[in-house]
Parts: sequence; structure tokens; C-alpha cells
Amino acid sequence: MNLWIDADGFPRRQREIALKAALREGMQAVIVADRPIDDEDFPEVQKVVVEPGDDRSDAYIEAHLAEGDLVLTRDIPAMDRFIRRGAICLDDRGKLYTPENIRERLSIRDAMDEYREFAGGQPRSKQTPQKDVQGFANTLASILK
Repeated sequence: MNLWIDADGFPRRQREIALKAALREGMQAVIVADRPIDDEDFPEVQKVVVEPGDDRSDAYIEAHLAEGDLVLTRDIPAMDRFIRRGAICLDDRGKLYTPENIRERLSIRDAMDEYREFAGGQPRSKQTPQKDVQGFANTLASILK
């Protein structure tokens, strides 16, 4: 199992937790983003910078992941594609996505996007409460057992 992190929108704190766990488990970890990645604490981790643009990081991960790989991302449509390729997907709040729950989550996400557009385009928060950071760490630990 390899670890892939879509770093374009994934919080730094959860990224650090995941990288420490992956290295402890002897996993290969790859961080993908469309800008330079500032993670000098992890020189042994592969960092891939793709061209700027929507879904470029997702496309890179999708093209290179293998069945059973773990992908960390906040991007629900990308998770849907990764899961279809056999990946395990986890968001920054510790929610594990599976073939059984991804379609429902995608529908909810689409409905919320429509609501936000109707309500004046209020952006989604990128802040993650501490309880969600702990939830992420706990779910990650259970996956890596």
C-alpha cells in the first residue's frame, strides 16, 4: 500500500500525521500539489508538483495509484474516481469513503454546492476542528493496522 496526499486542499496538520505514520509503517508516501510543497521535515517523501489547474493533482494521482493504495483528499468527485480504481480514500476529518457510501456523499456534496450557489456563493470552510484532527488520526491508525 502506498500513501497519496492531494496536498492542494489537505490541511498541513493531518498531512504531517499521515506522513509520520506512513514512514513508521515503511510505506512509500507521495505528496502531489500544483504548487511547491513546503514539507522540509520529510525529505524522504516524494513530492510531485503538477501544472497549476483544476484537477491536475487528482489526475496525476489517478494515473499512478494502484489498487489498495490509500489516498488522502478533500475532493469528493476525485474520491469517487479513486475508489473505482480500488483505492481507499480518507478525508481530513477521518471519514473513510467506500464504494458503499461514496455515491451518497457525492449527492450530498452536489446538493450543498447548489445551495451555496443559491445562497450567494458562501465558500466552504477549510478550518478543521481539533476533534476532526483526532478523528482523522484514529481512522488512519485503524487503516494502517
